[in-house]
Amino acid sequence: MPEHFYVYPEYLTAASRQLGRRVPKAPIDPNVTLDDLENAARKLGFTVEREDKHYPRDFHNYRGRLKVTKKKGVSKAAFLKKLAAELRTMPKAA
Repeated sequence: MPEHFYVYPEYLTAASRQLGRRVPKAPIDPNVTLDDLENAARKLGFTVEREDKHYPRDFHNYRGRLKVTKKKGVSKAAFLKKLAAELRTMPKAA
């Protein structure tokens, strides 16, 4: 079993579940960057590594992805919900 999982920005910002969103629809800025995701994940105490990869459903757009080291007792779905909540509390860049 892998020691990590991957997170694409589309998991949080896609317009619909069919396009890749993995969390309930919520007011998350659709222009959230990989930097924002990385900062929020680190703030939650996770070790992350950036990778220059593309989301398969949006193959022409290289937004990147995060490689997140797993923590015992935290599923990917639970992590994504925590990440979305953290992004909502972070100040928006001007």
